[in-house]
Amino acid sequence: MDKELSILNNMIYIEYLAGGRTGFIVKMDKLVYSKQTNLQRIDVFDTTDLGRVIALDGKIVYAEESGYMYSEMLTHVPLFTHPNPQRVGVIGGGTGAVLHEILKHPEVREVSVCEEDPYLIYATKKYFKPFEKDFLDPRTTVVNKKGTTFMSMISRGFDVIIIDAPSPIISQSGYLFTQNFYKSCKEKLNDGGILSVEIEDPFYGKGWLAITYKRLSMLFPKTQIYTGHITPNPVGFLTYAIASKEYDPVEDSDKEKIKKFNSDFKYYNDRIHSAAFCLPNFLKDLIKKL
Repeated sequence: MDKELSILNNMIYIEYLAGGRTGFIVKMDKLVYSKQTNLQRIDVFDTTDLGRVIALDGKIVYAEESGYMYSEMLTHVPLFTHPNPQRVGVIGGGTGAVLHEILKHPEVREVSVCEEDPYLIYATKKYFKPFEKDFLDPRTTVVNKKGTTFMSMISRGFDVIIIDAPSPIISQSGYLFTQNFYKSCKEKLNDGGILSVEIEDPFYGKGWLAITYKRLSMLFPKTQIYTGHITPNPVGFLTYAIASKEYDPVEDSDKEKIKKFNSDFKYYNDRIHSAAFCLPNFLKDLIKKL
């Protein structure tokens, strides 16, 4: 490890939420990798409670001990809603966690990962070895392009598109949350295609939640919000959106298929799939106001 990194061991990592008035802290046992790219700052460091983590521009986007909560909910809800998801597109996905979950589905034949920053792929493959094999899987294709450029390049449609991008509040990924980009995703979905996206927590990020839901519901006849627990996050849970031209995530999901699935899920199961769409009243009220 570089001498410049070694002196930063045993430091305190502080992450602020929107507005800079709320956040959390965690002790950094060892700083493993740090790189300022032309797109973002990438930090990989070890912690006692969260394991090894990746932070982008000062926001943790994956933690070994809890990252499955996010990646399983973002991935398996749409993949078990679609009856036969053979071709999947991932916008973002440089941490490898979503790709890892997608490849558990034997019916998936092709996965295109559009990660604009090649240094993030490098850091994941080098410092998160369990995910390295997923990027080398013959079903996986990695494209280092901007999401809009990638969409313009695609000639064949996807069954499922998953937007796995950092928060627009702290990153340059805001264009991935625009109605124009959602429209381009809709145009690249096959009949019955499904789009899923993480849209912040329902307290500090409720503004983006409302905006995203409104934009998606104007494009897709079936748009629903669902939730899932997540750490580290002061709120404790995140909201996701699933949008489809045809399928309802509760009515059309194959519960028996989920039960019989031969991969080990740490968070997701058939009951969680349905329960995630039971929203608290304050969140239901927020959606109603739109």
